[in-house]
Amino acid sequence: MANEKLNIDAVSLKPFVPALDFELSKKFYQDIGFQLEWSDSNLAHLQTGTCGFLLQNYFIEDFANNMVLHLTVNHCEDLHKILKATISKYSFLVYLEEITMKEWGVRDFVFKDPSGVMWRVAEIKKESTI
Repeated sequence: MANEKLNIDAVSLKPFVPALDFELSKKFYQDIGFQLEWSDSNLAHLQTGTCGFLLQNYFIEDFANNMVLHLTVNHCEDLHKILKATISKYSFLVYLEEITMKEWGVRDFVFKDPSGVMWRVAEIKKESTI
C-alpha cells in the first residue's frame, strides 16, 4: 500500500476563513465579486466560479494574520480594479499591493481582507508550473 497511489477522487477544497466582523466580511467579499451561496449566524459559503471558501463567525488574530489564500485568475487586473474601487467604500484600511511580474512567470498581487487574512492573487501564464 505504501507505494500505491490512491485516488481519493477529490471534488472540492474549501478553507475556513476567520472573520473579525462576520457581517462586514460577508459584505466585503460580495462587493469584490464572490457570490453568497448560503449563510447562517456562524458560517457563510462564498463562491466565485469553481472556487469557494467558508467564512466563519470566529476569529483568532494570530490565525488570521498567518493565513494565506492563493487564488489564480485569468486576468489579475480585473480583480485589482474591483479591489481599488471597493476599498474606497470602507472606513477600514485594506492592504493592497500593486501588480508585479515574478521571475517565475506569474503576475500577481497581494491584498488583505477586513480581518487581516492575506490573499495572493495570481495570473498564471501557460508556461508556469504553479
